[in-house]
Amino acid sequence: SIPDNMYRLEYHGNTIAYTGDTAYNDNIAQVGEKADIFFHEMTFTDEDAEIAKLSKHSTYSSALRGFSESHAKKLVPVHLTDKTVSTLKAKSSENIILPFTDMNL
Repeated sequence: SIPDNMYRLEYHGNTIAYTGDTAYNDNIAQVGEKADIFFHEMTFTDEDAEIAKLSKHSTYSSALRGFSESHAKKLVPVHLTDKTVSTLKAKSSENIILPFTDMNL
């Protein structure tokens, strides 16, 4: 099995949380709890949920679930595909930041 990759960094009152290639699990909300920025893997769209499950990756909805349960302020989805980028653009939200090359936060 593939281990989950999750990290939480706290520095001078600021918190950043990160999930690598990680399927939804109960630890995600704890790692991202009230983070200022939550970088969450979002490789697959919901229509590819079976592939996501087999490869232990997150879907659009499972990443949003982890973000919502964590009560983090902002979500920056990572490990995106063209399909997940299209989904994100179609369902924009002020709490979701679509990453781009050379982005500064």
